[in-house]
Amino acid sequence: QFGDKGKEAINDGLKTMVEYFQGVVVRKAPVKTGNLRRSFFTEYSDLKASLFSKVKYGDFVHEGTRAHTIRIVRKKVLATRLSQAPNWRGAKSNGYALFGKQVEHPGTKANPFAETAIKENEQRGLDLFRKMILRALNL
Repeated sequence: QFGDKGKEAINDGLKTMVEYFQGVVVRKAPVKTGNLRRSFFTEYSDLKASLFSKVKYGDFVHEGTRAHTIRIVRKKVLATRLSQAPNWRGAKSNGYALFGKQVEHPGTKANPFAETAIKENEQRGLDLFRKMILRALNL
């Protein structure tokens, strides 16, 4: 339908637009360690461009989680460094806060940073897409 030149123009436009969106999503991503920001990558195929995160917890940050129980799997007890739990008043050992064999996690609030970043920059991304197509078709 598009012809080779049209298809190439669309692919170029998609690549430019998704790379732009990757930049705005990375800047909007919350930072604790920086791993989430560094994890974003793009994939391209014919007439398709996608943006992904390599970290498993990316969806949990973006979508949030329901309340859930965390149980031990390989260790004897759930623990974290006291520096990560400065207000912990329970059991302590060798600089660690000890939580026991399971804890009730209250869940986390969603932080739809990617959706927000893309919505806030949607027009600029579409303008880049349009510009690349017009340039590729010499219009």
